[in-house]
Amino acid sequence: MKKSTVLAAVVAVAATATMSYAGMNARTGVNGSFHDMNVVSGTTPDVYGRVCVFCHTPHNAVVTGVDGTERLPLWNKTVSVATYVPYQWATPDNLAAIGAIADPLVGPSRLCVTCHDGSIAVDTHGPATPEVGILKLTGNRAIGIGANLESTHPIGFKYSDAVKRNILADAALGTTAVDEIVPASERFASAVAINEAGYTTVTRNGQRTIGSTLFGGDIMTCATCHEVHNKENVINDLSTDGTTRPNYFLYAKEAGSAICLSCHVK
Repeated sequence: MKKSTVLAAVVAVAATATMSYAGMNARTGVNGSFHDMNVVSGTTPDVYGRVCVFCHTPHNAVVTGVDGTERLPLWNKTVSVATYVPYQWATPDNLAAIGAIADPLVGPSRLCVTCHDGSIAVDTHGPATPEVGILKLTGNRAIGIGANLESTHPIGFKYSDAVKRNILADAALGTTAVDEIVPASERFASAVAINEAGYTTVTRNGQRTIGSTLFGGDIMTCATCHEVHNKENVINDLSTDGTTRPNYFLYAKEAGSAICLSCHVK
């Protein structure tokens, strides 16, 4: 049984072609961003120049989800009913403490794969005044292609179970607790540095907590790391080539793997 899907979809977006437009800067909004299909190279622009219509419509939307009860956010695309293969835990400890992932697409993640699994064109919208697009994500640009998420960061599990897994492992070893996953009350990393002892120091000065991005307050989804509308994401550091500033709608920077170290203690 699928849960209520109430959030807009978002996952990491790989570049589809060379793009140069101001709105791609972080915190500048969806217009002009990778989620504006009117400006993404290789797509079919909306005939009226609308931006939101590629995901949402105010009238005649698809509102009923795959289980017949979940309510979608005025969705304007076909929602996949496929059963996706979830991430398989690499260690027995994770499987024992967290358990197998029953539905990796719980929450907003099912909306993300509407476009990102490559099954339909990203510049398609309907059923209200439908338009058929031409650009389907393929290869490394697609996420969940073939309804398989084994090679993607696990989603659809309880974050609290991942935190609990640290406690169980430490108790079994009889050692002092050393967290591997931070509590959901922690904020996303704002900076990463190496201290005098040679260990990583993570600064958390941001306003958003990890828990505030978890579906239902506890479930990891695509939207836990990514912010679809390009409004609350971070401004990344300039790359070492001095010409690009990557923006994948993340809540923490990629430099120093701050987005990873927001949750993982390494």
